[in-house]
Amino acid sequence: MAQPKHVTKKYDPAQRIMAKLRRAIKPDEWEHHMEVLEILSAPKVPPKPRPIKKKKWRPFNVRRLEELATPPAREMPVGRDPFKVPMTALTYKISKRLLKIAFPKVPTEIMPPRIPGKVSPAALKAPPQGR
Repeated sequence: MAQPKHVTKKYDPAQRIMAKLRRAIKPDEWEHHMEVLEILSAPKVPPKPRPIKKKKWRPFNVRRLEELATPPAREMPVGRDPFKVPMTALTYKISKRLLKIAFPKVPTEIMPPRIPGKVSPAALKAPPQGR
């Protein structure tokens, strides 16, 4: 496929990038730069697996082996009576901070209950409506 006339080597993106690199990288660094690019473009090789270290062989102790093979001797724990509770467990001393935040700073306003049949003050103040 033929390229249009207005695209020349001057405007080729790859050549423009290489030209900028040549200007930015000094001639003595250029060879090193190209070597690094070759290393980066090479296919990645996975690292060799590390050798597994073998444990040192230790002669086994028969007495220790028998001791480890026997099941542990466990004693049944003494059951406590659930209805016997120390007196200090039933008392609670509130801290100053909890006492301070337990009650609201401003007491809430309690509205008195409505009296059936009484006209509300808001209805008395409202302007009359023409029907």
